[in-house]
Amino acid sequence: MKPSLLESIELKNRGARLIALRAELYSDSFTPIEVLKALRKTSDSVFLLESAENDMRSGRWTFLGYDPMFELVVDERGIVVRENGTEKTIRENNPIAFIQGLIKNRFKMLDQDGIPPFSGGFVGYFAYDAVKYAEPSLSRYLPPMR
Repeated sequence: MKPSLLESIELKNRGARLIALRAELYSDSFTPIEVLKALRKTSDSVFLLESAENDMRSGRWTFLGYDPMFELVVDERGIVVRENGTEKTIRENNPIAFIQGLIKNRFKMLDQDGIPPFSGGFVGYFAYDAVKYAEPSLSRYLPPMR
């Protein structure tokens, strides 16, 4: 497992709030789908992301995750934050700016040698009507989702 404890302390002293841990696993025993099925038994929230090389036939990285630290849902009430078994609603006009603030302030990670390009952060999706936050002029054309 890398980084070592001393390397982790150095990253923390340089300002990291989160440190990515990594281990190489050889894929001759389990496929990513088999691991995903095993994770599904422990959490209702799981994901699998595969990277692709330029030829789009093979990948270099497989990212598996489960049991998120928290969840964000944007609805007519605002931004609903679910964390540690609690739920709170935050009134915010621009959820994308809110998420950017979280990443910058709460989840600061520093580059580490040997870490893949995606080493943590937010995984999820934006619905079609999220475009109104990136381009406010479109909001008048989008009916609210029901």
